[in-house]
Amino acid sequence: EPTTALDAHVQLQIIELLQDIVKQGRGLLIISHDLGLVAQLAGQVHVMRHGRVVEQGDRAEVLRQPRHAYTRALLQAQPGRLAPSPVVVSAGGPPLLEAEGLVKSYRQADGSRHLALAEAGFRLAAAGALGIIGASGSGKSTLASLLLGLQSPDQGRISFLGQPWVGAGQAQ
Repeated sequence: EPTTALDAHVQLQIIELLQDIVKQGRGLLIISHDLGLVAQLAGQVHVMRHGRVVEQGDRAEVLRQPRHAYTRALLQAQPGRLAPSPVVVSAGGPPLLEAEGLVKSYRQADGSRHLALAEAGFRLAAAGALGIIGASGSGKSTLASLLLGLQSPDQGRISFLGQPWVGAGQAQ
């Protein structure tokens, strides 16, 4: 949430810095509930609900012509209109960061398991920008925790530049 609780001028500066990252040929992964931020920065969008990606695709397609009812409901709940979208560099090329089949569950007080993330995955190319959006409880924070290496997935793999990823919490 790089722009949460910031005044409008500072928000704009942060957005411009993030756009520059993509223009410089670096990948950008945005995990947020802020649809306006994702609309401004991401070339590709994944929409999460209950730990699952329910819709994914090109930003314009997902945000302007959503196929899934949940995506439509998120967009209808958005106050005002989504901000105009700047040009984003194409996300072609080999993956910078890739996640496949990520599953994460947590043990609850009664001993049952809560599935927080189910078969999540994506490919982020250098010079690409991917936005992952969803309401609270959709699995975004769990995904972020796995990507940072703060937790390990129950199943699935994460790779960076084609190599298994050892995140901050797993470094040796």
